[in-house]
Amino acid sequence: MGSKDMMNFGFVETKKRSYFTYNPLKSSIVTRSVLDFSGQIKQCLWLESSKQWNDIWLQPIDQCEVYSICRTFGVCSKNSKPLCSCLNGFQPRYREDWNLSNWSGGCVRKMHFECGGNSSVNGQKSAFLMIPNMGLPINRHLLTVRSHEECESSCLSSFSCTAYAYYNGCSLWNSDLINLQQLSSGEGQDLYLRLAATELRVGPKERSNDWGSYRGSGRICIYVDCYYNPSGLKVHKAQQMTSLKVVQGS
Repeated sequence: MGSKDMMNFGFVETKKRSYFTYNPLKSSIVTRSVLDFSGQIKQCLWLESSKQWNDIWLQPIDQCEVYSICRTFGVCSKNSKPLCSCLNGFQPRYREDWNLSNWSGGCVRKMHFECGGNSSVNGQKSAFLMIPNMGLPINRHLLTVRSHEECESSCLSSFSCTAYAYYNGCSLWNSDLINLQQLSSGEGQDLYLRLAATELRVGPKERSNDWGSYRGSGRICIYVDCYYNPSGLKVHKAQQMTSLKVVQGS
């Protein structure tokens, strides 16, 4: 039995306001509407026999459609349990809450990369990890470029850039990534996530557990940010590592 069998719904629109109404068809029906931590609005029916509330209607049906359900640097996948996971290179801000499906704290970096004019030969590297089939985050900055490489370089040249995508133009993100969704194969776009290069130096077992793991023809572009050799010349080096494309230089 659905909500339409128990409720009389109405919609009122005036010059000053618009609102939605509902009334039980029977006086014996006890119902309530709630908006809980899931971000979904739910119509609940009280079941006297079991002494509990039963959901008879909710929106959005797909919880991944709830705005920023997994918060910062968290990715939502309706085909996964739990629903939210942290991107590769990130971990829950509040692990105990996260394990209880309270994702409000989002995810934070495991390791920060550094860049600056005084960097030395031991300076940090930063890297881009390609994550396929992504519903891209909001608040992107559109940039006019001539190639994928130029888009990549534009993100690399800005210390605040956290990710980029190259599809019908160049999109850069210069802040926390929110509202991320992992979509089915063939859907969404490739997102290039910026990480400390050392975060990518993991074994095969570790690679299979995080979003952005090395699947298929995953591409990793590793750059040396502000990194010089003792002679003062920039390092430009390219090499092949297994099936991954690795590019060094900036």
